[in-house]
Amino acid sequence: ILMAIIEKKEIPKAKELSVDDASYLNGVCDCVGELRRQMLEELKNGKKKEARHYFEIMDAIHEELMAVRFSDSLLRGFRQKQDVVRGQVERARSEIVFAGKD
Repeated sequence: ILMAIIEKKEIPKAKELSVDDASYLNGVCDCVGELRRQMLEELKNGKKKEARHYFEIMDAIHEELMAVRFSDSLLRGFRQKQDVVRGQVERARSEIVFAGKD
């Protein structure tokens, strides 16, 4: 998923990756943290447009993930991962705003 995003390709579906839905959703959650790292790297290198691109993808993933509601017995730990994603997106939003001030 991360490589597809970095290479600006379409994000593969769970079936294309031959993984079950729970593993896919957990992987998407983990991907947000990696996207934040990539965004910060772009900011460090003065590439604000690229950094914003990664932030926008993070934000879109966050919006999609927040719509997912399952029992913890079906997706163990998923709610916690959603909370982590929310925190990462909010920190990234602050970092993008702060970097935009020249």
